[in-house]
Amino acid sequence: GFIDVVKTIIGKMPKCGERQTVMFSATWPSAVHHLATQFLKDPVHVGIGSMDEGLSANTSIRQEVQVVWNEKDKPQLLLALLKKHFTPNKKIIIFGLYKKETAWLETFLKEKGYDKVCALQGDMAQEARTRAITDFKEGRKTPLIATDVASRGLDVENVEL
Repeated sequence: GFIDVVKTIIGKMPKCGERQTVMFSATWPSAVHHLATQFLKDPVHVGIGSMDEGLSANTSIRQEVQVVWNEKDKPQLLLALLKKHFTPNKKIIIFGLYKKETAWLETFLKEKGYDKVCALQGDMAQEARTRAITDFKEGRKTPLIATDVASRGLDVENVEL
């Protein structure tokens, strides 16, 4: 998906040496590394943070895991968690695995009375994504339903759940 789009864009640009190409990535998986070596001339890799420690969980975030054995139980479990924790001024993010799932969750929660729910996923136009993030950050929309890909680089303070 993403890499094919990048290759298409680069294929329509002037040749290497006639353009400046800069790449930024929050992570550096092998596919991104390969893309960089393929399209960058004399690249310089600048890393922020410790490169040798690998990925680690944020220690300021309390993390809980709930195992749900039956897929059909997930919607009711989500509603129970929201009933316990939701207030209109709390920032809550719910992650969905797929874009289709985020759309379904948004509709489901609106039907259950969560009028200010909003979604964030990769198929949205950039303007719609920016609006969703801004509305969430400023407290006009919550909960935010997001795919993990769409949420990369998302920097929001005071998320409570």
